[in-house]
Amino acid sequence: MSFPATALFALAFACPFAAAASDDERPFPFQVAWDEAGPSVIDSSALVPAPLAGGPLQVKDGHLADSAGRRVRLLGVNFCAGANFPEPAEAGPIARRLRRLGITCVRLHHMDSAWAKPNLFSAEGGVAERPAADSLARLDALIAALAEQGIRVDLNLHVGRIYGPELGYPKLADRNHVATHGKAVGYFEDKAIALQKQFARDLLDRVNPLRGMRLADDPVLALVELVNEDTLLGEAHLLPDLPEPWRGQLLKRWNAWLAARCPTTEALRARWSDGAKPAGPDLLGDGRFAALGAWTMEQHKPAALEHALEDPAGATDRPPGRMLRVTPKTLGGPSWHLQVHRRGLTFTPGETYTLAFAARAATPRKLAVGARQDHTPWQDVGLAAGARLDPAWRRFSYTFTANAAAGPDCRLSFACGDDMTEFAIADVSLRTGGGGVELAADQRLESATIPLVELGAGNAGRDFAAFLIATEDDFCQDMRRFVHQDLRCSAPVLASQASYGGVAGLRRESRLDLVDMHAYWQHPSFPRRGWDANDFRVENTPMSAVADGGALARVAQYRAAGLPFTVTEYDHPAPSEYSAEGVPLAFAVAARQDWDGVFLFDYLSTSAPVMKEARITGFFSCAQHPAKLAFLPIAAEMFLAGAMPPADGLAHLDFPADGVEAAAAKRLGNGFWREAGKEAENPDLLNQRLEVAFSPAATAAYTARPPVAAPAMTWTGGERGRVLLHAPRVAGALGRIRGETVAAGPLRIAAEANPRSYAAVALASRDGKPLGESLRMLLAAVDKAENSGLRWAEDRRSAAKAWTGEVQVTGVSAAIELSSAADGLAVWALDGRGARTAEVPSTQADGRLSFRISPDHRTVWYEISGR
Repeated sequence: MSFPATALFALAFACPFAAAASDDERPFPFQVAWDEAGPSVIDSSALVPAPLAGGPLQVKDGHLADSAGRRVRLLGVNFCAGANFPEPAEAGPIARRLRRLGITCVRLHHMDSAWAKPNLFSAEGGVAERPAADSLARLDALIAALAEQGIRVDLNLHVGRIYGPELGYPKLADRNHVATHGKAVGYFEDKAIALQKQFARDLLDRVNPLRGMRLADDPVLALVELVNEDTLLGEAHLLPDLPEPWRGQLLKRWNAWLAARCPTTEALRARWSDGAKPAGPDLLGDGRFAALGAWTMEQHKPAALEHALEDPAGATDRPPGRMLRVTPKTLGGPSWHLQVHRRGLTFTPGETYTLAFAARAATPRKLAVGARQDHTPWQDVGLAAGARLDPAWRRFSYTFTANAAAGPDCRLSFACGDDMTEFAIADVSLRTGGGGVELAADQRLESATIPLVELGAGNAGRDFAAFLIATEDDFCQDMRRFVHQDLRCSAPVLASQASYGGVAGLRRESRLDLVDMHAYWQHPSFPRRGWDANDFRVENTPMSAVADGGALARVAQYRAAGLPFTVTEYDHPAPSEYSAEGVPLAFAVAARQDWDGVFLFDYLSTSAPVMKEARITGFFSCAQHPAKLAFLPIAAEMFLAGAMPPADGLAHLDFPADGVEAAAAKRLGNGFWREAGKEAENPDLLNQRLEVAFSPAATAAYTARPPVAAPAMTWTGGERGRVLLHAPRVAGALGRIRGETVAAGPLRIAAEANPRSYAAVALASRDGKPLGESLRMLLAAVDKAENSGLRWAEDRRSAAKAWTGEVQVTGVSAAIELSSAADGLAVWALDGRGARTAEVPSTQADGRLSFRISPDHRTVWYEISGR
């Protein structure tokens, strides 16, 4: 809990400056050094045993273990693109620095992406069928250096290699997201699968000459990931527009799948008609926009849009009636900050509805489509989907069943506040009924000409969901068998991230060796051009202030009972002013949930020399982000050394295995915990371990085993939201804690107020003793870190020159008190190598050590040790 600076601490700890605003944030340059300073309190090498021996990791008792059966936790980072191919002379220093920071695993990511220079195929980037010898030699050197330092690798088999002319595919006249990015098609297209198997063989089945063994046999190998952020099911709405040769192969598989279940076309017609409801009258009446009627625009400043009713542009494909043209002019945060609503609707729980409309956009963009309550708590009532628009008019149709949240006073919504691209909608209708599919005379099973259909209520939509789920499963099981049996590699295999496919994605992954997730708090958005580092939006608020547990609560709901669980991408991206809380929050939750790994995204994304960089180089790279690196030693104590104990409570969801296909068909997405009447996105649950099992039961069921021990973490959202850590060997406060005295275990923090009221402060024992007895502790304290060239816009959600200038830290001015039975404690400010620079004045009396930290010390780290 947190406490205001009242009489509770007035006698024990006077803090005359707590309510006063800071005169000057006084940023100072600070870099975490690359060179070694000898033993220091920031050094976590002792938690990373080296060199590695034995064989690859395995699964034992629901967790990751080494070949001797000992539990292994992965405190990881991502190496992206060219970072996987450093100059051989740099591999050793890179690995040694990682070990000192407590890193136990590196995820080898984007090695195959065409834009990476170098990549696995060439120093100049591009795509090829086989790896290049020079790239393999550099990768060998990196892996050998990591293994020598006790650091494992997570091998990614397919991330960004595109299927184009270089691999024998046709050149696409129009860009197609699925085909050009290699997404989804790799689950079913024969040549793509063969290419993925060859890629796996080229890396796993070759001997690293520096290690003298195959990667498949090497203890350096932690995990094998088949595909990255990939789902056939999640791209279902794009599949009818697949170009050849992909579309033909998918249609062939679809018709064969149907033929195995229905002997004739007539039987299929009967199946798809069973339970379908005739379409009722249009419930809108104004979907052709003769006038605006009940259509309204929602705009949250500074976000703004313009709209107009016009005759639809286009040739013979233009829809009837008029169109509503919408032009976002200013963005201001998440997608829902700009919305188009049709209000005044009533949905009946259990009733089937079909929403249909035509839409186009000036350039490709996504449009969020939903039906929800038009009042608090604004719950969706059965429809939450995304339409991919492009310059051609396209028809979209969504059949859904209204859920228990339905009733009067609802609305249809099109959310568009994450993209500046102009779009238009037309010919919108909402009818009861749907779920059936009419087949033309020439569409027959016997000639394998049954077209792809839409996901949705009814047997046709459920069949399509079941087919896509089965296709994903077939690929995953075949690739797992190939890795384990053909390549004789015992390392755990995962396919993709579980949320890619919703509850069906979790079911897919639960049939493999472990479950993995990705999560970002306030990922940047790009209003005009994707990944434009100079034109972006960030929401720029602290996750510690939200009441629902944020990104970490959302990923926690995807753990499968009895399997290891990892989060191989996690970040609070720069230039957020609240990035400092990301590392301690992620690893505190990971420890409480008893996860097996968390990987920061990313660490490096270039092969160029990085030791001389003195700036934050991009949204994600943390190699020179002091607000993130500052807390890695404390994260290592919490996660690797067990300073943050696992929660003893359990929140268990049994989801009906037979309900997965129906959930996928109605696009249930992340709402599968709500099927059991339980909202998983709740910070209180983070003090209980969350898990999901698939059961033969007919309905979802939630059971809980309440925690017995006092919680080691307290999360309070709201205007003064913060997270407190209060375990025996670690304590801290993250969030809106300035201007008051905050208690976390034996630690008291009274930080000067500033305009944002924000700070991240954490203390960890480094000698294995409780904080009240420890003779060696590390205190990290950061407000924010950003490059000196950065210039925030007035709303502090976009910035110019974000990646220029020397990185600077805004420190924390605070009075610190530690209750301790240890005598003779002293405090030192540390430099970026962890070496002591100056002793910080302190007093120790009546079992309390008191001192002040300040930006004047020009550090993020303080050592508290016996003299």
